[in-house]
Amino acid sequence: MIGVSYYQSLFAMVKEQDAKRMSVNHRKTMSWLSRAIELTALKANGTVRIFSGFQSMQFFLPVRARYEQLAEQGAQVFVYGYPDIVPPMDSRITYVQLDKEDPLVKEWFIVVNSPDFSNALLTEDESGLNTPHERRRFKGLLSYDRDMVQGLDDALSSQIRVPHVQPS
Repeated sequence: MIGVSYYQSLFAMVKEQDAKRMSVNHRKTMSWLSRAIELTALKANGTVRIFSGFQSMQFFLPVRARYEQLAEQGAQVFVYGYPDIVPPMDSRITYVQLDKEDPLVKEWFIVVNSPDFSNALLTEDESGLNTPHERRRFKGLLSYDRDMVQGLDDALSSQIRVPHVQPS
């Protein structure tokens, strides 16, 4: 697992410029949106980079197989979360360990950058990790703006010290 001392909040990077596009969604809606983005990434051509924040690693387990499939198809996959559990490791996936106080522990995000499409779901947890799933709520936005997605890709790449890539 990769770990650095501090990660920049993705939600904070976009909330001021896109305040009018913010909405509040329940956890079930977030799961549906994330799944749609992941399934679209599975169909993408060329270099695919996917950065996904699960808050804690326990939330990664239910979708682990889909991320392994993405990595198997050649996607560069980066999974972020607080290590409340140690997921079964796949060498094709980069796991990014978050500290409990890290701003990204409060965020659910998925950023996909590819030649076919660019997509970002960026949210902030309004309920807290201890809230029952059926009552959890997130404030955020869904964007298909290529420039925004590239900027998020660049920021995340810098934070974990991996090369920046333009989709090709």
